[in-house]
Amino acid sequence: MQRIKELFEEFPVIAGISEDTKLDKALFSKIKSVFLLNAKLNKLNSYKSKCEEQEKQLFLHLDLMRGMRSDKEAISYLASNNLCDGIITTHKNLIEHSQKEGFYTIQRIFVLDSGTIKNGINSLKKIRPDAVEILPGLMAPFFLDQINYKMDIPFIAGGLIRTKDQVNKLLDKGIMAVSTSEDKLWY
Repeated sequence: MQRIKELFEEFPVIAGISEDTKLDKALFSKIKSVFLLNAKLNKLNSYKSKCEEQEKQLFLHLDLMRGMRSDKEAISYLASNNLCDGIITTHKNLIEHSQKEGFYTIQRIFVLDSGTIKNGINSLKKIRPDAVEILPGLMAPFFLDQINYKMDIPFIAGGLIRTKDQVNKLLDKGIMAVSTSEDKLWY
């Protein structure tokens, strides 16, 4: 499995999809990875097949998936049936199990106030996901500024990113990639 940074070197924009009707548009864009936020259990085989055909990595937001609980059994099921390449979760306890199953792991952290920043940093000291997605994305540089030591975990900015200028500014600040539902940024 290649390192997660390598997935985004060629094109650092990720398609964040809430509605699976936008999946086909993402598959025929420049993006290399899809963050499927509201995946439907009965369509997982189809999602994975379509992504493989177009050489895209499929990440499922486990916390938002319909028809499946966000737990270790769900992760084992996804792995044994090869239904995705990686998982996204806010739950620290699922990161380790997902890594054991061979998935890329992305921990989502919401930056709401100084308390959530502190909790997020403490979590990252204990749990080593492959990447961290900071929401809202425009707060990602502020979150990075609050880290007082070198951290070798790559960061993704997600949410409320609407323009190419915002993407470029985030990348210039050290963000590895940007996830967005703005399909105009997928090209």
